[in-house]
Amino acid sequence: MEFTELVKDLSGKKDRLHCLLVQPSYYSTYPPLGLLKISTLLKSYGYTTEIYASLLPEHVQEVIKPDYVWQGIIWEAEETCPDYSLIPDWNASILFSSRGCIRRCSFCVVWKIEPEYKATDSIERLINPSHKKIIFWDNNFLASPYKFDILDYLTTYRNEKGKKCEVDFNQGLDARLITEPIAEKIKQLKMPLIRLAYDKIQDRPYLMSAIGMLKAVGVSPKDILVYTLYNYKDTPEDFLRRLNDIMSLGAVAYPMRYQPVDALEKDTYIAPNWSVELLEMVAKARRVLGTHGAFPPYEGLVKKFGNAKNLEEAMSLREAV
Repeated sequence: MEFTELVKDLSGKKDRLHCLLVQPSYYSTYPPLGLLKISTLLKSYGYTTEIYASLLPEHVQEVIKPDYVWQGIIWEAEETCPDYSLIPDWNASILFSSRGCIRRCSFCVVWKIEPEYKATDSIERLINPSHKKIIFWDNNFLASPYKFDILDYLTTYRNEKGKKCEVDFNQGLDARLITEPIAEKIKQLKMPLIRLAYDKIQDRPYLMSAIGMLKAVGVSPKDILVYTLYNYKDTPEDFLRRLNDIMSLGAVAYPMRYQPVDALEKDTYIAPNWSVELLEMVAKARRVLGTHGAFPPYEGLVKKFGNAKNLEEAMSLREAV
């Protein structure tokens, strides 16, 4: 059954349909994009909506007993602009120009829940013109056959009529797909932060090449943030080497602790090569030595990490010798 058929079936049972959109209870700095798109779709049928969890979060678990649970992406809503009227204080357009990923990384669930890579050739309809920021949630934007068209559109959009709209590829760009022409397009967007990833040591040549090309076109390495996976199949020594690689290039390392998709509680999984003590040291170092959870390439920090014999020494909160 298509989602629109379900909605029509439900509406046929009542004179007027008012829909409560239930927001999951999880921490995020971003609004519930899926619910906002569903709201736009429902309103196109003349229904009214509100986000229930923001009104009575404690009541949700007691009262909601759904007759039907929809699983997966609602494709009818995918091409709609989210209903930002529900969050009037929000000032950024969040969008997907593609779904899925061409990679099959074992630690990632994207290719499992979105097995087919699909991309759109235009994002204009997904942007609220009053917003000052455009946030991409694509899992692999650079795999899109329309990437150059979209990058060109973004550059034009930023500059037309004096608009200085900020662009953010929030999920990161695939370093393996960055070429010299791509690096030049990224430079033209003047993004305050470019996000890459360094998930395993085998990716070292790709990361080095990507950052090298970005630096060559004038991007400052301090504006490059690199997500750095740990507590998976890596070792603490492997993790430290990747941190040193990133900081030696002048970029910012952002450690990302691996969480299994079936984990019921955050930060409870401990990989075979790791220990509770080591994971706690990384967490404390991020708070004390880092900035907003990241390790910037400050001279003292680069020296401390580079001279460390092991991860314990690198993450210790004692002064560097």
